[in-house]
Amino acid sequence: YGIKYDPGVPVPHDDALADAVFQAALELYVDVGVYVKDAERIIEFSREEVEASIKAAPDQVVFGEGRDQVIMRHRNVEDPRRPVRWVGSMSLWLSEDVWFPVMETFLQNPRLEVMNCPTMKEIGGIEISIGDPTEAFGASRHAQMFHDVRCRVGRPGLPCMNMIPVAISAAGLMAGAQPRYGLRPNDGFFAHTISEFCTDMSRLTRTWFLTENNCNQGLLFVPIFGGLCGGPEGIAVANTVYHLMGSTAYRANYYVAFPLHFLHTNATHRQMIWATAVSNQAVARNTHLPTYAQCYTRHGPMTEKVMYEATAYCVAATVSGANPTGLGFSGGGKLNRTNPLESHLASESI
Repeated sequence: YGIKYDPGVPVPHDDALADAVFQAALELYVDVGVYVKDAERIIEFSREEVEASIKAAPDQVVFGEGRDQVIMRHRNVEDPRRPVRWVGSMSLWLSEDVWFPVMETFLQNPRLEVMNCPTMKEIGGIEISIGDPTEAFGASRHAQMFHDVRCRVGRPGLPCMNMIPVAISAAGLMAGAQPRYGLRPNDGFFAHTISEFCTDMSRLTRTWFLTENNCNQGLLFVPIFGGLCGGPEGIAVANTVYHLMGSTAYRANYYVAFPLHFLHTNATHRQMIWATAVSNQAVARNTHLPTYAQCYTRHGPMTEKVMYEATAYCVAATVSGANPTGLGFSGGGKLNRTNPLESHLASESI
């Protein structure tokens, strides 16, 4: 397809390049399908089925309610409309003693329209694990805490986009996504993939549950630069493939791209910004899918360079037809390695 990375043009403006990426992605997806790991089977779609699914997919999503309600729409390349401001800590870890004050500060940002919730390793002295009763306990308590804090700051209708971050398995999601804990279908819920182009029964069960309950279901995917995808050209194609995968295998109604560099675990490397821009242009020009581009920086909180990274990424994603999000940091597995300041500043560039 003649797809070639040009280091001198970090944000390409070549329509033919974007269309070539989309056609390559369509051919690749029809060829390889989705591998279900625990079933050791492949879900296959014909080209006609993929195209019909994209055509039938929604072009906008309604999040939240009341005065905090916001509509996320498909954006075109160089779309003059401002994207929806998604501000948050990108599921980074917070300890319980600082969770409420940090969340209150995030939610008091007047530019914030949708929120990404930090997660916790321990609640009430109980360590949260995966696939056992502590996950269900953590999911339900985490949902209650988020609803409590959004009511505290006077924004009860403001949507959270990653409900529930401590719920990794389908059972955890089902435990926390109950109306009595404060969550609503118009919050945002993630279905996940396994890199690259894989899934499993637990993830497909999450999709069934979210679809059955008419929830806003976003597909979260993480193509890895330097892995099976190769370099920037491969990441651009893979990032586009995941949108096709979300439309067909998951019936998602919005998409959250989270590409990461294999060595630096960030999305703001120059080659990554190129791949993000090209793939978003491919999706914007050839579909009407509403999509987000998540920003993870190499530098951490309270550094000057983090703001240059965030601004470069957000500007590139915005003009390429995506809704950028901010802000996560490389090495985010460290406890309390997040704060609202950088996200507030990043929201000014959107």
